[in-house]
Amino acid sequence: MITPRRIAWMAIVTAVSIHLAMVLLYGAMTDWNFSQPCTRNQPAIPPPFVIHFIQFAASPSDLFRDAPLTLIYRLNLLFWFVAILVLLHAMALVARLRVRLVAGATPTDRRIRLARWKDVRASHMAVLALLMIVPAAISGARARDAWLAEAERVLAATLSAVSAGRQAPDGVEFTMYEWVGDNLVDRRPEGAFVVEVDPAEAGDHVLDRFVRPFSYGGIIQFQSGKRYEFSVFRGHTSAPRDATGWTVWLESPPRPPARW
Repeated sequence: MITPRRIAWMAIVTAVSIHLAMVLLYGAMTDWNFSQPCTRNQPAIPPPFVIHFIQFAASPSDLFRDAPLTLIYRLNLLFWFVAILVLLHAMALVARLRVRLVAGATPTDRRIRLARWKDVRASHMAVLALLMIVPAAISGARARDAWLAEAERVLAATLSAVSAGRQAPDGVEFTMYEWVGDNLVDRRPEGAFVVEVDPAEAGDHVLDRFVRPFSYGGIIQFQSGKRYEFSVFRGHTSAPRDATGWTVWLESPPRPPARW
């Protein structure tokens, strides 16, 4: 049986769980040094669903970004408690709705009433939760497929243009390096190549299937036999705040010396 008191406790537990998970995952993610991608012995990059969760859980903090950090954490927790409490009460309200025919009236003549709190079961709330989660998961899966298809198209169009001596397509920043000793040398791609996609680059966890990736990558082998690691992602390295374009990055393995 669902009661207002139990809903309040559910809101408290859920809000605290979201907040603690965000803090712990963010602390683990900061071990990755994004500013030094060539550094060896780095921990694994967090999968996309973890980064999306942190962004989602921390999104209320944008409303209080000028406040002290401790206050931001408290307000973020309070925001989630209130939001979840309102959502659960709305779900309970829907679960209490009952529609019945009026005696002796036509089938279209119905009355809506509210059932008692004790008639609301946890199974009712679970069904309503699934009705919200399933469409969101389907939408996320479609967004992921569309993102990956666009990344594949951008990669193919960029390599085709640059290998023919033309400029990269509009909105695409292209970089191709080869390590010669300790130095990076600019290269131009060959026209014929084979792509070996690394599933982990876009996220190969089961939950990653329902969120947009942050990058698409793997190995490209050209006709000459040279192999390059590639990565395609949104935004430009020269303008990190610009998320409208694409970046296509190729770099020859192996990685540079440890001093990098």
